[in-house]
Amino acid sequence: MQKNFTPENVVSYKQLLRSFKVLHREAYQVYINGIANGLKENPKSFWKFVNSRRKNSGIPEVMTYGNRSSTCGQETVELFAEYFKSVYQDYNPGTVNNLIFRTADLLELSHREVKQGLSDLDSGKSAEPDRLPVKYLKEFKDELVELLTTSFNSSFSFGYFPPLWEISHITSIHNKGPRSDAENYQGVAIQSAMPTFFERLVYSYLYERIAGRVSPTQHGYLKGKSVVTNLCEFCSTVTDSISKGYQVDCIYTNMSNAFEVEGINSIMHAVADSDIHGKMFECSRMHLESRTQYVKVHNNSSRSFGVHSGVPQGCHLGPVYH
Repeated sequence: MQKNFTPENVVSYKQLLRSFKVLHREAYQVYINGIANGLKENPKSFWKFVNSRRKNSGIPEVMTYGNRSSTCGQETVELFAEYFKSVYQDYNPGTVNNLIFRTADLLELSHREVKQGLSDLDSGKSAEPDRLPVKYLKEFKDELVELLTTSFNSSFSFGYFPPLWEISHITSIHNKGPRSDAENYQGVAIQSAMPTFFERLVYSYLYERIAGRVSPTQHGYLKGKSVVTNLCEFCSTVTDSISKGYQVDCIYTNMSNAFEVEGINSIMHAVADSDIHGKMFECSRMHLESRTQYVKVHNNSSRSFGVHSGVPQGCHLGPVYH
């Protein structure tokens, strides 16, 4: 069909094109403002936008680990799984079993606590790996509160952590060096919505037991403290010392894979020393001993592997145990 390039059509086209460009710029600015204004409430959208603007934000097609390399997506996730699995250590349960016969310690949640916890959930969180959306739990909280309260309290009563809640997938986060080397990545465990919510409710209970036993000089994992408060206190101490003419020597250390290599035996002894015993102790032990993980990159998932040391990263109770 012959195109009709009449002068009137050309003028009309140019006017429409100019109008489109104006509307496009306005819509894009509204989009950018929305991301900026929602940074605190929805940081995931911000980082999604940032990563989309980076020239190289993903995992390379060819990855290496030791003397091995991958040439496709499935080989890549298996390679990551082999590396992350190698970080963990096997442990001997030893005398952990003897600790559960101390004074019973039982937590019982109320309907009010569970309902408030459901209301406070972040609907933007991932639904992996069981695909149960957080939004579902939040929107149907009135219908679910009695069932969840009964289920959670039963877990405490029997010292039981459901095996399905032990499954998590690992997201590979680039830390340093070449992106093609698997050893330059850190694995962060992503849990399903239900165990994450369960841990969030238990967190306050366990935190009260351990907070008084932690050194006041520690800033990590404590309420009201962070790397920011640590830096402020450090700078204040150094500035004050220098102003008085004192010598200041600083030593920075980094514990490699600290969350992954500690034996569960020593972790559970620390839990018992924090006056956490009985069924709550058993529930905590089962939470650590029965974990299963797999690596997921895009649409590829690795074979699952058992985790026999350390504490879960990316969950509420990980820092408490550690």
